[in-house]
Amino acid sequence: MLYRNESVIGYKSGKNVSKSIKSFSKKFGISYLPLALISANKAGFAYENDFDINTRLLFKYSIKNPQDIPINLLAAQFSIQDGNLQNATSLLENCINSDSANLTNFAIISILLALYESLDRKNSTIQILDKIYEELVMKDITGVEDAKFFMSIAFGFVSFAPEKSKSLFEKIYNYDSTNELVSVVLGKKSTEDLDDISDLIQDIDSEELIKAGIAPLLSSGAASKSKFSSKSKITKKRRVRKNPKHPVKEIKSEIDAERWLPLKDRSYYKPKKGKKNNKDTQGGTTSKTTEESLNISNTPSSTPSSSNTSSSKNKKKNKKKGGR
Repeated sequence: MLYRNESVIGYKSGKNVSKSIKSFSKKFGISYLPLALISANKAGFAYENDFDINTRLLFKYSIKNPQDIPINLLAAQFSIQDGNLQNATSLLENCINSDSANLTNFAIISILLALYESLDRKNSTIQILDKIYEELVMKDITGVEDAKFFMSIAFGFVSFAPEKSKSLFEKIYNYDSTNELVSVVLGKKSTEDLDDISDLIQDIDSEELIKAGIAPLLSSGAASKSKFSSKSKITKKRRVRKNPKHPVKEIKSEIDAERWLPLKDRSYYKPKKGKKNNKDTQGGTTSKTTEESLNISNTPSSTPSSSNTSSSKNKKKNKKKGGR
């Protein structure tokens, strides 16, 4: 663990940790992270980059290098954290399609099955389990980790392929006949031979766990941020927009007496710039030009007959002055 942490810290500080990571991977081949950091450096991954940029860089590099399992697992983790489960599924499926031996890789298969369950891809789950079964039938169990992997796949077949499930449980029993759970599944022992569940949980106080909730699992800083009581309500401040023409205080304090009149007929109405306040003639005032054009003033207009007689008299006077 210390060697791995040293490699990660060195990588974050910008040091070249390729040699130390390779020596670490030879001694401790369990962790994929150090090897993934070497490939991530080739992909252009950098801690100072934005998370979305690193996610795209890792996906692009991993999809072209399906044989590099560590970088594909790291890229899948980034895609899952980004919420893109489909991209993570595509990366792991690409690893399996490139090499069928990856069907027995617990790290790849366990994540892929969990992704199928999250995406509700039942047909894909059945298909991948059938492919894994063909590989496991031809393989011997060589260690405890192999036995755990066989058991997880065997339980996966219980609901739709009990015969395949039984054959895998038999292989586990042949490897370790002292496994009580496998013995009960195969009917070699009864459920009474299993340890009583009360003995397993006798030191656990369930009431205290319920009262404590999730708080003990969080750090002090996270716990303080996550303390929300069920009675607490989120209140939002209501924003009041101010109207410069009609202040809110005046409107609230006094009832507008002219509220029944049209807006243009109110005393405080101010038209927008560029528009004249031309009111209609109904109940409004008119200018002299409009009165003359509409002939609605109080001065009586001259009749057509009087105007015609005055013009004829003027013509006669002009003729006399001319000597005719």
